[in-house]
Amino acid sequence: MNMAPNEASPSSKLASDAGGMSAPDPSKTRLTFDGVNALMRSKLEAGAEVELRGKVTINGCKTGSRPCVFMIADDVLASPTARVDVLVPGEVTQLPSLQVGDGVNLVARLDLRGESGPFWKFWLHLNSVTVTEPAKEATIGGSTFADGSWSVEDVLNVKPGVPVMITGYVTDVNLCPPCPKGARCQPCGPEGIVLADIPDGGKALIYVVLERSLLTGIPVRGKRYQFTGILDEPISYVMPPTPRSLKYKSYRPVPAKLLRR
Repeated sequence: MNMAPNEASPSSKLASDAGGMSAPDPSKTRLTFDGVNALMRSKLEAGAEVELRGKVTINGCKTGSRPCVFMIADDVLASPTARVDVLVPGEVTQLPSLQVGDGVNLVARLDLRGESGPFWKFWLHLNSVTVTEPAKEATIGGSTFADGSWSVEDVLNVKPGVPVMITGYVTDVNLCPPCPKGARCQPCGPEGIVLADIPDGGKALIYVVLERSLLTGIPVRGKRYQFTGILDEPISYVMPPTPRSLKYKSYRPVPAKLLRR
């Protein structure tokens, strides 16, 4: 195409229309990440705005008070090193009712922890969050086994606060030692057991909080049982940490024939 001597080329015209503006500041550009692990592999500076998805693993924002903190990861079985803190500041007034296990999409500002952080090199200041995949309801039809019980891995994705029956192997038993009469003993508890889908543990674990008054015997480590109780939020001060706990009501040996759905 022939152009008149004084006619600017399209590219130079665009540059002129931009008024000589420099390239956008990367710190002001929202960057999208497909999960927490992808964000952790990035080399971003403090102040960067990010959008990412994840699952709520610990919820410290249940009371409505601000500021508060919840944690997200790529799944509820993620190790502590694969989770990130999300700070909800006081100016964020619109916050959905979050549940552990909810899939969320959030927009937040990155802040670096420095070397003092327990696991993570950064944390997030929340701008907004949307629940994209609510935690499962504990319906009998959605359970793992035909008798209505759940495997440990499956029940970790169920919304807490509901009665469930869980089938699993006892991998650990935490009972308080007896305190001699008249002695001043250190506080102990909560007493409980750790359940898993395989005898030697694995990633999917749940802590069953025991009530001595309800026990008819002590479950044996390595044996498979069904525990009935109320599914609850995790207990932060028990080891190993688990994404859920169960408020114990009863237990029984697993039936000989347990069929999956």
